[in-house]
Amino acid sequence: MTKARIKPGSHPSTLGHAVSCLLVALAATGCGAPPPPTAATSAASSAAAPGQPQEAPASAANPPGASTTQCDPPLTPAQRLAREADRMAPADINGAIAKYEEATKLDPTDHRIFFKLAMALKKSDRWADVVSTMRRATALAPRFATYWVELGYAQAALAKRKAGSFEDAKRAYLTCLEIDPWLADCHERIGHVLLWTDDERGAIERYTEAIRREPDALRHYLPLADLYQRLDQLAEAEAVLREAVRRAKPGDSSLFAAHTMLASVHQDRGNLAEMVAELEAAKAVALEGIEADMTLFSLGSSYALLAPPRVSESVTNLRAFYARRCLGSGAKAFKTNCATSAALIQKLGGTVPAAGDASAASGGAPNASQASKSAAPAGAGASAAGASECGEPPGPYQPRPAYAGPAPSLPAIPALWTGPVKIGDAYTVRGLMHHLRSRVHSDEVTSKPISVVGYVVRTNFEEAPLCAVHRTGKGDPIDCKSPLPLFAIADAKGEKTRVIDVMGWASNFAQIYTMIEAIDKAPKGQAKSVRLADEFTGADLPNPLPSPGAKVRVTGTYGVIFQRQGQGSAANPKRGIVTAERIETLEDAPTKASLPGMTPRR
Repeated sequence: MTKARIKPGSHPSTLGHAVSCLLVALAATGCGAPPPPTAATSAASSAAAPGQPQEAPASAANPPGASTTQCDPPLTPAQRLAREADRMAPADINGAIAKYEEATKLDPTDHRIFFKLAMALKKSDRWADVVSTMRRATALAPRFATYWVELGYAQAALAKRKAGSFEDAKRAYLTCLEIDPWLADCHERIGHVLLWTDDERGAIERYTEAIRREPDALRHYLPLADLYQRLDQLAEAEAVLREAVRRAKPGDSSLFAAHTMLASVHQDRGNLAEMVAELEAAKAVALEGIEADMTLFSLGSSYALLAPPRVSESVTNLRAFYARRCLGSGAKAFKTNCATSAALIQKLGGTVPAAGDASAASGGAPNASQASKSAAPAGAGASAAGASECGEPPGPYQPRPAYAGPAPSLPAIPALWTGPVKIGDAYTVRGLMHHLRSRVHSDEVTSKPISVVGYVVRTNFEEAPLCAVHRTGKGDPIDCKSPLPLFAIADAKGEKTRVIDVMGWASNFAQIYTMIEAIDKAPKGQAKSVRLADEFTGADLPNPLPSPGAKVRVTGTYGVIFQRQGQGSAANPKRGIVTAERIETLEDAPTKASLPGMTPRR
């Protein structure tokens, strides 16, 4: 795990945090990939997410799964109106919706038009209307499995917004599998539902089954690897991604995400060299645009972390990112990345690009042949043109044939953690970490104050340099390099790895030194009543001070970053950091806290 801290006055975005946030952005997943596009898409549906394949639009005469036969007579008035909506959709989605709705009134029996209307509504996030429209489509064409995929997707979207039921979505997906057992998307979508209903093992089983049904489609590997990584099953995550890369075909748009996720796995392990190698592989297949530009930032930040740092390559990549993303009208969206890039470029002895610096923008460019490729597969949209005068209803839905090639090599499902997330109203340490990395529960623990109970297993008091150990009222010498005070908590006293750092309760070691003196000088029996306000934050320091073996309840905010004016910043994207507002001691430690140079306390 890369974890970096900087002193007050330095730039708040640390290298470790910069790379961590970037890997989340590159994978489009917060360390993983979002649900891929379903087999049912149309000209009105939204574009695929970065790192995901983009499918050809469905034609009016041939929705997904239909057989493609030449047909006659020409279009009906309703189909002609739907074609007008097709052409309007990219620029005026609301106008297209109106035309699709008018077309359904002209012909309320054409399921293809209802499907097109649903996809336009989907693009507008009108999920309740998507559900009602897809219900009409499935009623008219109940054997189109891909229609059930879209119905389930919309029902799941409503459920995530507390306006629907995940069970409804699951039933739609199961109906899909009754019609087309080898449609991998249905298995994958059931996995998403199980994940959102806290059945992580069930989700892993379904994601695994999706891969087995369509093992040459790399996009199916990404949700499984993402979930394994979030559950701290790094060996399994790596094995899944290695199999995806092994099966990759040239031009597969999911290959970029696979390499980026492998880089994230190596970062979790603290293997910087391997992380950089995977980022370089991602850069080689990145498509021109956001993928390529964010890879420049990621590599530039990572090269600076290596020992020794690869200064020239770091500066070149960071300057290229800065020139492409930080000098135009869209720079605001990359504010943190731009500020971090500028700080690193200057720190490494480079110059920050100015407007019009074309040479900087071209530095570190991705592979030229790859950059010129389009995300859409060859032939996308051709069916629409070829069927433009076709008005005959399509033939019956054609289920996928069973896969007959070599089976994918996937890891066995490991034993998963099943301990309590909470005890009473307080989180356990393991439960809090689980929710931080969860796609489903992250907001629950990062958007509002939380309480967590655990044992103090470590402090960094022994790391305090003697130059920082003194009374409050004077500053450290200018050349005194001191870490920020912290302690770590775990669910068990002997735990070494699954721990969470607690920061923000003391601005520096001078506060702790003064508190220790005040406690030791207090009249007999009054030590626990001693109070000392931090001279920077105004908050009371905890009494007793944290010491290994104590059981504490910490209330505060939680996330991957600690940042407080006057104290500096730190990042821990894997375990998170609690910024304490209140610390209560539930069980005293066997020994009292002390600092270097002070007499040991009993």
